[in-house]
Amino acid sequence: MLTNSERKTLLRLSRQVLNLHILLKNPSQDDFIKGLDISSKLKERMGAFVTLRNDGTLRGCIGYIEPIQSLYVAVILNTINAATRDERFDPVQPNELENIIVDISVISPLKSIVNPSQIELGVHGVVLEKDKFRSLFLPQVAVEQNWNLEQLLSQLGLKAGLSKEAWKKDAKFFTFTTESFSEKDL
Repeated sequence: MLTNSERKTLLRLSRQVLNLHILLKNPSQDDFIKGLDISSKLKERMGAFVTLRNDGTLRGCIGYIEPIQSLYVAVILNTINAATRDERFDPVQPNELENIIVDISVISPLKSIVNPSQIELGVHGVVLEKDKFRSLFLPQVAVEQNWNLEQLLSQLGLKAGLSKEAWKKDAKFFTFTTESFSEKDL
């Protein structure tokens, strides 16, 4: 668990990254972390997603499920990617910055499950793997979309580039939890 201060630091970091990356050419990592206390916990490797919303509407969401970077670096990179490389959206423009709210989800380690009935909607994020395909949804997605378990699993199949029925045979499932926080909450 992160302290309230660490959460605020990550949100400030993400906001600084977003503003500097959109408004300046080639800011450095030193520019991004200027004035912030990066605690030892924030230097630990953790998975994280950054979600950007403009007036409540999804504007970008990218992250790492695995702990491949230190948490603060994951927030830097995923903020940039959510703002400029989410293929579903055009890059964020300077005139949008004041309306964008940043949400961060820190990811727990993945847990393999045998049966999808073990998934708790709104509690578990879910990863579906089948053959060489993989997709995931954060825990809040099923709740936001008002999906039941079968709808969630069908949408995971579609997101992975498979059929809606792909989850029913020879698929692997992993669950995870998140510690999620938002600029609107702090």
